[in-house]
Amino acid sequence: MKILDKNSDFYDYLSFSELSNDELTFDRRGSLKLTKKDLCVILDDNLAYSSYSKSIKGKRGSTYIDYNSGYYEIALAAGTNLFIILLSSLHYEQIEVNGKKENVLTDFSARLLCERKNYERDLGILNLYLIEGYKRNSRYSQQRYSYAFSSGNKGDWAKANLNNATFINMIETAKEERTCYPILLGTGLCDVLSAESVYNGIEEYLFAARTEKNQESKGLNDEGKIINHGFDTKTSFRNIK
Repeated sequence: MKILDKNSDFYDYLSFSELSNDELTFDRRGSLKLTKKDLCVILDDNLAYSSYSKSIKGKRGSTYIDYNSGYYEIALAAGTNLFIILLSSLHYEQIEVNGKKENVLTDFSARLLCERKNYERDLGILNLYLIEGYKRNSRYSQQRYSYAFSSGNKGDWAKANLNNATFINMIETAKEERTCYPILLGTGLCDVLSAESVYNGIEEYLFAARTEKNQESKGLNDEGKIINHGFDTKTSFRNIK
């Protein structure tokens, strides 16, 4: 797989190895270089999963966030390979904003919870997602919760139905209607990721997309091509024949 990009990432060296399929090209131009600080800013805009406890001094049932036990679950989608990553040991620093002190996320530790194949949902060639889900409280409204209950149970994510989880795109920046693929080298995530698995997942995704494109209308006449794209020739078009 050839990679077109002026930026370099931790798995790029494999494009020069024997594993590379030179018939495939990953056009990563316009990629977005990320740092660990950038990830902290993105994450800090979202509520961390935290342990909630009853406050002794507050009203009955009132709660507070235990920052020391907070964590995030994120996913790296690399084509057909999916990596579930736990971000914990969150470190916050207090800064003054508009005369008020706020806790700002400045650091985290990453741990790989699960590496698995993903044929259930198309999450793109390369992207980062924040994962969340909801559960129903018997007495109150829906509460935000960690989809796999992130106790580090690898088996949960390995068997999980990905259609039941919500994947929130962490990279929303777009240039000229092109997807901005993240450069992960400076994010602090590379130590828990397999360069080979990231590369192979992207390559498999591109190969499947090319194969589908080449075969979807092979040997079909114009009407057959229309039907192959999900249209009903009797109701979707007029004067088709």
